[in-house]
Amino acid sequence: GDSLSAQALRVGDTVVVEDTSALDNAVEYGGLGAAAAVPIGQRGVVVIGKTETEGFDPFDLRLVEVLGGYASLVLDRLGREGALREAKEEAERARREAEAASRAKSAFLANMSHEIRTPLTSIIGFAEAVGTEASELALPDDSPLSDYAELIEQSGKRLLETLEGVLN
Repeated sequence: GDSLSAQALRVGDTVVVEDTSALDNAVEYGGLGAAAAVPIGQRGVVVIGKTETEGFDPFDLRLVEVLGGYASLVLDRLGREGALREAKEEAERARREAEAASRAKSAFLANMSHEIRTPLTSIIGFAEAVGTEASELALPDDSPLSDYAELIEQSGKRLLETLEGVLN
């Protein structure tokens, strides 16, 4: 609007009014005769006033401007620190989620390893047993039983090696 504070924010500098009754806006300045508005960056305005309608001492006005500048720096720093804290908290949440996902993956792989390795070990064991039995039988020379048992055993061992490679 057209208030003293709005003017100071718009121009980005101190606005001094030596007689508030001369202002043409809807703001009620009460018993203030003179007022000055000092912006705090883009965060707000510090308004000081006097009951008399006269100028401000230059030293006092400069002191308020310096304090407004420091307030702006502090508020900016607080904002940056807040953003850093939020980023740190987000990184910590992401780390915890990654650890949880890693634990779930490990549990899944352990379960799958057990579920695949157990029957595969049985298949290899029975293939060895069938091969041993076949070699002790008086089979015709063209009987594929020993070869089949050997193929089953080799395939099972190859599959077990592949499983170990995937898990490692």
